[in-house]
Amino acid sequence: MERTSYIGQKIKAARKMRGWSLDDLCEELKKHNGVFAEKNVSKQTLSKYERSVILPSGDTLLNIAHVFNLPTGFFLQPFKFTLDDAEYRKKTNLPKKELDKIKATIQDKLERYFEIEEVCGIAQTPITKTKICTEEDVYALAKQIRKQWNLGLDGIVNVIEEIEKYGIKIIDADTDNSFDGMSGNALNSGFMVLNKHFTPERKRFTALHELGHLLMNLENFEHKNAESLCNLFASEMLLPRDVFISLLGEKRHNISLFELRNIQSLFGISVEGLMFKAHKEGIISGQRSKYFLVKKNTDPKFKSDVEKSLLKDEISQRQERLVYQAFNNGIISSSRAAELLNTDINTIRELELV
Repeated sequence: MERTSYIGQKIKAARKMRGWSLDDLCEELKKHNGVFAEKNVSKQTLSKYERSVILPSGDTLLNIAHVFNLPTGFFLQPFKFTLDDAEYRKKTNLPKKELDKIKATIQDKLERYFEIEEVCGIAQTPITKTKICTEEDVYALAKQIRKQWNLGLDGIVNVIEEIEKYGIKIIDADTDNSFDGMSGNALNSGFMVLNKHFTPERKRFTALHELGHLLMNLENFEHKNAESLCNLFASEMLLPRDVFISLLGEKRHNISLFELRNIQSLFGISVEGLMFKAHKEGIISGQRSKYFLVKKNTDPKFKSDVEKSLLKDEISQRQERLVYQAFNNGIISSSRAAELLNTDINTIRELELV
């Protein structure tokens, strides 16, 4: 790829990461005019940069890097892959501008993730999808994965760490609740994006839902049914039905919030998720399930009690660990470590022990 092409792509990507229009970028450059060169850049010229019609001068590129608070090297390296094949799960009211911002941000984060893995000599592990024809296939796959993870009948202590052990990259997105999740494959490696503002219970469930998308071949199902099967997979991964039934019994007229909270603390699944599972497995009737939902939506105190989180937040730290490992082993410099973690050199050096 010629430099004129990928520099333009990188400028456009950086702009989308900020959620800026070409007008916004033009105004920001005017504010910082003179930092590296006494020269204004018009909207039309910026558009030509992004479309690779012309190449910015060295000083102009320094100005652009400055307003984005990005190292100049960001614009001088081509993308290794694209996210065009990624699968999105989102609410319909999420604006395209916000989706573009998320996509550009994740592209950048994954690029840096892949780079540190390459530096550390970590090979990518392709994901093999399992053909799903019925719900029983989903139960069987969840049972198989739990066995591979050596979970026994216990709850998953840290879903994020367990998923990352198998080479799947997890990225936190700083966005509103209109974005649920995203998953896909890049460079023969699975990845997923989670909303960092979700409660721990919801984040755990969403992570396993996205894992379902990565592990299951659902091409014969319509979108709505495929989503339901991924929800079933997530629920079964968090709490196998046999264990659930042993805790509550096969049939119940009602279930106390005390019981549900106890199970929530043990298995890290929300009260609402437990009630859905109880209905799904035939433990409670559809009528009792509807009563629960009506009460939750009409009684503010009950809603607050139901939605209360009992877990500590789970965050992805694998990429950060790899960067510090490479830095402390002398494989990369402090400046490169700072670039890979999108932070400053002082932060890197402050965390040195010796």
